[in-house]
Amino acid sequence: MLAAVQLLVNLYMVTTVSAAGFDAARIVASRQVDHQDHGSVRAAQARAESRFRSLVGRSADNADLRWNVNTQTVTLQVVVSPPSILPTSLGRDVAFGSIDRSFTVQVEELR
Repeated sequence: MLAAVQLLVNLYMVTTVSAAGFDAARIVASRQVDHQDHGSVRAAQARAESRFRSLVGRSADNADLRWNVNTQTVTLQVVVSPPSILPTSLGRDVAFGSIDRSFTVQVEELR
């Protein structure tokens, strides 16, 4: 029964991390961000990371977010460890070790 609960927690975390990560990448890729100005990009990254952490919750406290931003694309790689319900000895066998997702979004521009 605990294994089933752990599986559901992991599926919830994968879904939440995927949605929050994509939203974070979209925030930085917004046309409202001047992608030529490093300060503007850093401020957008800070806003996006804050939003990501608020959506994911305490699991995001130890999340690793890596950005790659240029004038055409924004790429965000997120690595998060899901919470474990099972004892450590069983959790490694049943649960995902970590959630590792990458999101690439085109920079928005007016046409």
